[in-house]
Amino acid sequence: NKLLGSLVLDDPEDGKIPTEESVEIVELFATKAALAIDNARLFQEREAERLMLEEGIAHLREDMEQIRQGDLDHRVHLTHQKLQPIGDAVNSMLEEIGAIMGNVQMLALAVDEHTRNVQRVSEVLVHDTVQQEHQVNQISEVFGDIANMMYQVSERAAILSRTAVEAVDVTIEAQGAVDRAVEGMS
Repeated sequence: NKLLGSLVLDDPEDGKIPTEESVEIVELFATKAALAIDNARLFQEREAERLMLEEGIAHLREDMEQIRQGDLDHRVHLTHQKLQPIGDAVNSMLEEIGAIMGNVQMLALAVDEHTRNVQRVSEVLVHDTVQQEHQVNQISEVFGDIANMMYQVSERAAILSRTAVEAVDVTIEAQGAVDRAVEGMS
């Protein structure tokens, strides 16, 4: 594609016809020059490829740094063909991590909601327990009052029983006195 120079063996400037040996030397030189030119071209192509690969790797590093800093929505975009499978693998991994993180987030929300429900139920149970304790205390007081009243009724019944026994004794004595008085009158 580039003409670097030309080598002409006919019509020399000095008018001398080249010998076969000098033509072979020139041919050998031309072959070596062509090889050197091909090697230089290959070196330039490989150097250009290396530079493009380095640029692609630098871009990959930048993308990976954003991902390392926590941006899991970032995707790797590579321009170098040899790095594309790496980019595809990283992007696929990011998709899977994103799906896992979505599931973890949904699970965390469900656990949080369940925890709130458990807390509300616990608060209701504590409130109901306090009310039941209050009611048990009231019933206990009422039973205490009833027991007190029963004790007082029992004491009064005992007093009435003693009074009735005394009244019966008095009545018996009075009957005896009346019987003696009737006998004495008779």
